Amino acid sequence: MAERIHDEPGLTCDVRDDGGLHIVAEGELDKGMIERIGPVILAWVTAHPGSRSLLEVRDMNLDDLAARWALAGLMRETKPYTLRTAVLGLSPTIKIVGQIVVRVAGRKNVRFFSDRDAAEAYLRDG
Repeated sequence: MAERIHDEPGLTCDVRDDGGLHIVAEGELDKGMIERIGPVILAWVTAHPGSRSLLEVRDMNLDDLAARWALAGLMRETKPYTLRTAVLGLSPTIKIVGQIVVRVAGRKNVRFFSDRDAAEAYLRDG
């Protein structure tokens, strides 16, 4: 059973049965949310190098430019410790924003999916 390590409206983080993280973001994601979850994620991945993360988004809005920069910073900080990240459920428009954030973060191990099985396969097999 998954252990919840962060819980706030619109943003949760669970430790998956395989030891990876499952982050669920819904609605408007703002800089404060990133700043609150960031230390939790960073602490987990530094203690568990080679982690795999599934970021599941539901009706996400990433209009807040400060949130984009904060997310890119978090992704940059976790880069040395994260083996793979699968992002599931972005709309085509938000996916473009996500790709820019990933590029700014310098991450090459992040893939975007619309299908859960494909995302899980990427996390498992690369």
